[in-house]
Formats: sequence, C-alpha cells, structure tokens
Amino acid sequence: MSERAAMQDNVLVYEPGLALFVPNDDPLRFYKAIAAIAQRSLKKEGLLVVEINEALADETCAVFAAVGLKSMVYKDFRGKSRWISAVWNP
Repeated sequence: MSERAAMQDNVLVYEPGLALFVPNDDPLRFYKAIAAIAQRSLKKEGLLVVEINEALADETCAVFAAVGLKSMVYKDFRGKSRWISAVWNP
C-alpha cells in the first residue's frame, strides 16, 4: 500500500504534497538538507526538533549523527515515532 493510500483525508487536504511526499529513491532528502543547515547554524548545545516519518526514525537519526548531531526519537500518544530532537555538540 502506498503512503498516500494510508493517509487520512484531513492530512491530504490540508498539507501540501511537497511536505508529505518525496521521491522513493531519496526519502531523507529534506532531512539531509536540514542536517547540513543545522551543522552550519546551530551554536553549541543548539537544539533542532523535526517531525518525521515513523518508518524512518533510525535512518533520520543516522543522517543527523553523520554531521555530529546527537538525536533522540519521541513517540506520539499512539506510540508511533513522531519527532526527533537533535543537539549540536561538536
């Protein structure tokens, strides 16, 4: 089943497609860009918080770790991985 088919209508109607869908061959595209910006912009102990695709929590943490961010996954009220906080500590 595609992610689009599994999403609720209220998400599809109110969120832009660009915010919801990325190419299948590069699902972490935006997180790689965010990690690069964070590496350049955050001060020591600076904090970054992002919402994530629950299926890619570990992979997203790895993207952040690759640039020196220490990250932690947070779950929503349904127990799904939903956010990552990452701290810059070079």
